[in-house]
Amino acid sequence: MKRLLIAFAACATLMSSAMAQKIGVSLSSFEHLFLVKVREAMGEKAKELGVEVQFEDASGDIGKQLNQIQNFITQGMDAIIINPVDTMATPKMTELVTKAGIPLVYVNLRPAEDTLPEGVAYVGSDENVSGKLEGEAIAKLLNNKGNLVIMIGELATQAAVCVPRA
Repeated sequence: MKRLLIAFAACATLMSSAMAQKIGVSLSSFEHLFLVKVREAMGEKAKELGVEVQFEDASGDIGKQLNQIQNFITQGMDAIIINPVDTMATPKMTELVTKAGIPLVYVNLRPAEDTLPEGVAYVGSDENVSGKLEGEAIAKLLNNKGNLVIMIGELATQAAVCVPRA
């Protein structure tokens, strides 16, 4: 949860204090328990900072999420936070938001781009590091013996579709 509050703080930091401080947040799903907690934490922090936040639920639909992002741009949001439905769509999202000159923070799911342009940040874990740590923990629990099954998570995430990053 700390990382998500950091994402929110990163957005606030990217903005000038003279701005209205309206932040658009598009989450991949309001039904995902982790994202429910993210939304609650962001809402509490926004209230504490006196920042207006507009939350949108993409309901697992990339087209809907792209429309939400376009609406945020049209509404003149000062910053946008995205938990992408499909990380393969992040180059288009990045392009839309950066062309509008709006700071962008991706949360929890690493964008597909190898490098992010100025004004764009990612807050989340490195899938390669967390995967290694998880594997080591399992090996330790099994005394380096036994069989196991690794289940892939959502296929729309970079961790499931990409080779490890250097």
